[in-house]
Amino acid sequence: MSAVADSMDPGEFRARRAELRLSVRELARVLGVTPRTIYRWQSGKQRVPGPAAAAIRSLIASGGDILSG
Repeated sequence: MSAVADSMDPGEFRARRAELRLSVRELARVLGVTPRTIYRWQSGKQRVPGPAAAAIRSLIASGGDILSG
């Protein structure tokens, strides 16, 4: 896949975070980034990198099971 296909726009990012029912702080911890980075991705000030987008999509696909452990 190309970098564009792997990326996630800010609207999708916000929707996926809401779908996971995670706070900014919780998602930051899961992804290993700072809450400030999450805010930047949500606002579109910084592009969501492919690996982070893939991790979020994997969490959705797994039903968030990784979070209950």
